[in-house]
Amino acid sequence: MVSRDDLIVKSLGPCRVDSPLLPLLEQRKRSYYNVDETDRVLIDDTASALIARVPADQIPGFEPAGPRRKIFFDPSKTRAGIVTCGGLCPGFNDVIRALVMELHFLYGVRRIHGFCNGYQGFTPKYQRPVLELTPHSVSQINEHGGTILGTSRGQQDPVEIVDCLERMGVNALFVIGGDGTLRGRRRSREVEKIAARRSPSWASRRRSTTTSCSSARASGSRPPSRWPPT
Repeated sequence: MVSRDDLIVKSLGPCRVDSPLLPLLEQRKRSYYNVDETDRVLIDDTASALIARVPADQIPGFEPAGPRRKIFFDPSKTRAGIVTCGGLCPGFNDVIRALVMELHFLYGVRRIHGFCNGYQGFTPKYQRPVLELTPHSVSQINEHGGTILGTSRGQQDPVEIVDCLERMGVNALFVIGGDGTLRGRRRSREVEKIAARRSPSWASRRRSTTTSCSSARASGSRPPSRWPPT
């Protein structure tokens, strides 16, 4: 039986930086679609299953997706990386575009790198380029299929991945993918362990990358003059 402890998401440490989204979050009202960050999305969906859980404070649930009022990284000093892995699927470019727009306009992250051809992009022997992603460069990629970053399957040396990220100063990595990416989860755990031994301040962000993006904001052929659109 799944317990509450099984669903705890590990953090890098106390979040002390006020989120740039704080003014927007204060205006939100709780609803079926927007729950407070301290709430839980229950794993049990029947009354009998909930009744069977004793005590009540041990009812298992997932962390609700969405932005937080306090964050760990200082956006002005954050360098982000984006990589697409696994098989192609609809929406890759939409997610890349939404991430860049969200990071740049709402969080104030100005340095965003795109690693090409999946985890090969971190490995020197493949000599894959690293792209500078800006609102201008991604403004119309949602009109095209595939992924502008390319993708690949296969395992790469986690030590080489960490070496690359450390050399470039990337401290927030967004991994976008589906089944192929999930199959490589063991390797990402190895990367996290290696990075933690070297520097506790570095982390590979392995949460679902789409939770920080709005699919509505990702739509449209041209970037709005103001972000988010009003």
